[in-house]
Amino acid sequence: SWSELAKNYIGWNNIIKYDELVLANDSCFCVNSFGPVFDKMNHRYDLDFWGLQAADQKNLTKFTTFENYVIDDNSEFFIGSYFMCFRKNFFSKDSFIQFINNVNHLDSRNEVYKKYELGIYQLAINEGMKVGCYDEKIYRYSTMYMRDAFNLLKNGFPLLKVRIFVDNIGGASWMNE
Repeated sequence: SWSELAKNYIGWNNIIKYDELVLANDSCFCVNSFGPVFDKMNHRYDLDFWGLQAADQKNLTKFTTFENYVIDDNSEFFIGSYFMCFRKNFFSKDSFIQFINNVNHLDSRNEVYKKYELGIYQLAINEGMKVGCYDEKIYRYSTMYMRDAFNLLKNGFPLLKVRIFVDNIGGASWMNE
């Protein structure tokens, strides 16, 4: 949808008139205000790309902040694509525009994750972009699918994934109670 909107409906000539580009999808319920999110992230002038939350599927032992996290070659680090914000110096680059223009429908969520969630982060790093997150912790899996998502909500996190109620991919026993 993002590719379709950018190429055929809004147009890159219109998009690059703005200072920020927010890409979000409809896989979440908005349950808290985005005011605190933008208040915090608007003060992060150093960032070229930010999201709400980051995870590394292969992170088995480290629990640290985004700033201190060291990504190794074995990493599957990503920023959740359900909400991402790009600043103009990144989204106006030809490499970014090409990346978005070449997004295609994929049948597998795992393929989408590998090609696009990992891909957009790798593009940012390859372009020398500074990346950050609203939630400054690094999780092993997307906490949005786990019981911890409700703890995030208590602390003001704005979104809750719809899929937590449908698939229970986090294996939460409380879903069966």
